[in-house]
Amino acid sequence: MQLYNLLFKTGAAEIRAVNNINVEDTKYIRPIIEVTRGRKTKSDNIGDSDKKIISLLNFFKKSPEIIFDITSDFLLSNSLIDSLFFPDDGYKKWCDFCLKYKEHHKGLVPVLQINPDDSSFSENLFLQAKKLLTNFEKICYRSDMLDFGFEDDLSVISDLINDNNLLIVLDCGYMDSSFHWYADKVRERIDLIKSIFTDVDFVVTATSFPKSVSDVGHENYDSFKLSEIELYNKLAEEYPKLGYGDYGSVNPVRNDMIARGWIPRIDVPLDDRIYYRRLRKQKEDESYSTAYRRISEMLIEDKQYPRHLKCWGIDCINSTASGEVAGSSPSFWISVRMNIHIKQRINHISSKL
Repeated sequence: MQLYNLLFKTGAAEIRAVNNINVEDTKYIRPIIEVTRGRKTKSDNIGDSDKKIISLLNFFKKSPEIIFDITSDFLLSNSLIDSLFFPDDGYKKWCDFCLKYKEHHKGLVPVLQINPDDSSFSENLFLQAKKLLTNFEKICYRSDMLDFGFEDDLSVISDLINDNNLLIVLDCGYMDSSFHWYADKVRERIDLIKSIFTDVDFVVTATSFPKSVSDVGHENYDSFKLSEIELYNKLAEEYPKLGYGDYGSVNPVRNDMIARGWIPRIDVPLDDRIYYRRLRKQKEDESYSTAYRRISEMLIEDKQYPRHLKCWGIDCINSTASGEVAGSSPSFWISVRMNIHIKQRINHISSKL
């Protein structure tokens, strides 16, 4: 069965979005969880992620597999996450970290960590793969499409790979509407990897959601295509077993800083595009809640509005339009967009079964 490979970081907006997915729908999802630091508190000055990791693994118990990774974004990391990249003794700290969570999901698929500065690179990478394959049925190699060291990495572990015990995620990151360059690079990479391995599965992931919607459309109202869907559809013609993945309509680079307020905006994902409305507050003393209510009223009057879609995100827009404002922060409305997008992708996959 084709699965929706949902790549997301463990930030507050993303967790809110996934926690409001219908639990029955999680059987169609293979999460790619990129662990980021937790929130610091008086009793926790590091930002431990343990509780949210366990909560996510338990929430996705109906998912057949969960791909398990850690962030390489230093702004979202902490000393604990940084230490998991240490290559000593075959990335012992990372392997132990994965084993710690194995009991919470039988389908955990650890991602191989790569430290190119390791003086014993091949030895430690091979030992890491061997340890993980001793304890897990499958491992994952996340291949950044702008990183061209993948052949060296994969040749190191080639003797350990058999019987579909390796999943390769071809990660395009952010791409604009010109997806053809990425399509060519993905083709090249699949063909090169197939010359090394015969029995591996591939997933392609990407997102076309911009840092700012003004980069792709008009300031107050517009729509734009989801290039990740176009990319996948093009590639699937040649590679019918290729898995689809995306970032849940979230840009890979976090933009959480809010200075001197913000312009309220709500985004509505459709099957293959997203449309949005943005509206400045009418007066300085107007609340953000009122602005979001006015936007919601406009959205539900739009003929594009997916009023028959049943999910938490649509419920939030409907309730806000009726006067019960669901949330008044950008983070909350990121969650709404992501939740709607996930439901659209699940409906697309389930309709083909």
